[in-house]
Amino acid sequence: MRVRYSTYATVNGRNVRSPFTPVTTLALITGLLLMFGAIFIIVGAAVRSGENKLKERCTYSVSAEVVRMATNRDDLVSPVYKYVYEDNTYTFQSNSYSNKPPYEVGDTASLMIDPGDPETAYSPKDKSASMLSKIFIILGGGICAVAVMVCSILSFIFYQAKKQGADLEHDMYFDSNNIRKDGF
Repeated sequence: MRVRYSTYATVNGRNVRSPFTPVTTLALITGLLLMFGAIFIIVGAAVRSGENKLKERCTYSVSAEVVRMATNRDDLVSPVYKYVYEDNTYTFQSNSYSNKPPYEVGDTASLMIDPGDPETAYSPKDKSASMLSKIFIILGGGICAVAVMVCSILSFIFYQAKKQGADLEHDMYFDSNNIRKDGF
């Protein structure tokens, strides 16, 4: 099997040197994969941090009744809770929608609320933010691992090519048996 890497491009019938050598292509691919992986990890960490801050603020447990189900445009539902705190009645709806909500209308649920701002609450039974953060962090870590593997494999190929006398700045053919240069 032969793979051709060319640092020349044909423009208007002429061979023009391309700025993308195999080494710069390797660096570009690895850098982009690491960047995307890092973005996924940062988003996952931000979701987890927000969830932890909410849990730190919401320290008071109240009993709430599920009064209705809110439906989004995808026909997924989210429970709407009604609860009483210090003789005031509040309603709360989770930001997470699902096709299998944790409660049905009429059920009694336990909510954690912020005593300083009773409209801020969360349902301990709702694990969607936790799951979302885990998915993003694992996906980001996987993308970063792929970047490291791609970099390692291609670095090894380029090292072997250099070791056998190939010039990575010009056209090369990678053959399973040998590597040779092919100039213009």
